[in-house]
Amino acid sequence: QLEEFEFAGFTSLVALPDRFLSGSGIKHLTFKDVGTIRKLREGFLEDTKQLEEFEFAGFTSLVALPDWFLSGSGIKHLTFKDVGAITTVGSGFLFGTRRLEVLDLKGFSSIKSLPDNFLDGSKVTRESVVLPTQLAKSCSVM
Repeated sequence: QLEEFEFAGFTSLVALPDRFLSGSGIKHLTFKDVGTIRKLREGFLEDTKQLEEFEFAGFTSLVALPDWFLSGSGIKHLTFKDVGAITTVGSGFLFGTRRLEVLDLKGFSSIKSLPDNFLDGSKVTRESVVLPTQLAKSCSVM
């Protein structure tokens, strides 16, 4: 069974399917340099219960994260790197990530605020989230 997968250098990739890896046994997932993807669908990694670590890097054209982005996943560690075009995060984008322990949002260099309920359904606290400089300085996590 495949436990680790890295998407790297798919510079011409423009879309990923709905519920992209739903039910898979993947534990570690990395995206690097997939800059042409502009949109992800709601529930992108829904029901990836075995997923523990996700490094989300190099989505330079992606402007928003959808609602219920990781709903029902088993994610423990989520890191965003080089995702500077993202300006919007869907409400409840972490809903159902009850095992999430580490949330690193440093790569959100363009985002001005996060929705009130962005941590709903996860066990991460606002104090433990690693924020990008503009949010940490202004404390505009609503």
